[in-house]
Amino acid sequence: MVGMALMDAGYTPVGVRLDSGDLAELSILVREKWKSVAAEDPRYEKLASCTIMASDNINEESLLEMNERHHEINSFGIGTNLVTCQAQPALGLVFKLVEINDRPRMKICSGKSTLPCKKSIIRMYNSSTSRVLDLIVLCDQPLPRLGKESTFYSPTDLSEKIMFTPESLEPLLGVSYGGTGSGRSFETAEETRSWLRSQLEGSDILSKSIHGSSEPHVAVSSELREVALHVMKQELGTG
Repeated sequence: MVGMALMDAGYTPVGVRLDSGDLAELSILVREKWKSVAAEDPRYEKLASCTIMASDNINEESLLEMNERHHEINSFGIGTNLVTCQAQPALGLVFKLVEINDRPRMKICSGKSTLPCKKSIIRMYNSSTSRVLDLIVLCDQPLPRLGKESTFYSPTDLSEKIMFTPESLEPLLGVSYGGTGSGRSFETAEETRSWLRSQLEGSDILSKSIHGSSEPHVAVSSELREVALHVMKQELGTG
């Protein structure tokens, strides 16, 4: 539909990029749809020959596997596995839009949805249960009350409740580069490693919580959950 709208407006679409799912199967479905539209209406004839590009942590193995199957992909985008050594772990970072002109925005996709709005993270400790819970909150919302059991929610399933009683709180996010704020600033990679080691080794309760518990380690606040459900209801008619 986007390609048809572009052509109606006088533009020539180049193609699409597939970046998740079964790339081979999706490329076939896309090509079939384009050919069907082009056959039904000569105005959209050029859609049938548009480019299909695929990218999704592609490496040598996935390329070989792809070429053993039928697909309609014209080109591959290779990023992480081109510039890093696969013998070493690589951290992939993706920027997602969360607000436009103070309007909350979120990506809604099965298994890959994001959370809307500017956020902060509060680490909550409970020494009596040896639990630690990192809470994702709206930047302007009140902090959780100490000593009071509160209801939070799973970031991957907003219907799943997580009960927790915080005994102490520690804000985790600060601005280190650009803007204003009092975040930590590290000059070298070794300073970063030393700080991280001190965080992991300096807290018995954090170590026990991470290594000795099957309880959730991350949750979202009720306020953030309500905003996310509202956005989903607006966009999908559900929530």
